[in-house]
Amino acid sequence: MTQNRNRQIKKLIGNLANVVVHAILLQATDDEDIKGWYKHEINNSLDIAKRCRATINPIDRIFSCNDQDIIRTSVTREVVAVLKLREQKNYKNINFQKIGPTIEKYFKETNIV
Repeated sequence: MTQNRNRQIKKLIGNLANVVVHAILLQATDDEDIKGWYKHEINNSLDIAKRCRATINPIDRIFSCNDQDIIRTSVTREVVAVLKLREQKNYKNINFQKIGPTIEKYFKETNIV
């Protein structure tokens, strides 16, 4: 079970990072077509993250503090790396200040915190 749990946590981290990246990019753009794509990406990754979350722990219990810290730092690291790459590709208006609050929002939505 431990190997499967670790794999599910990695999958959860990847999907949460994708959700946060697209949520921040959604706020940074004005193009309605691109916003539609970002919303679609957020919904898909959030559904997958919720399913992964349900397989790791019972859904009515939050993660331990240690697991929360590991997931938070991993998601933050991944989001910052992806957004820096996007910034190098000339994406405009990316607000790095919103990473923390956005992560917390989706942590609460997936019942990690």
